[in-house]
Amino acid sequence: MVSIELFFFILTIYFYRKARGDEKIGQST
Repeated sequence: MVSIELFFFILTIYFYRKARGDEKIGQST
């Protein structure tokens, strides 16, 4: 199970990368 804090943390990183342009960091998993 994933904690709420970790969940929100991942969401923040995900949307942040989306906003920055996933074409630059998209291939960096």
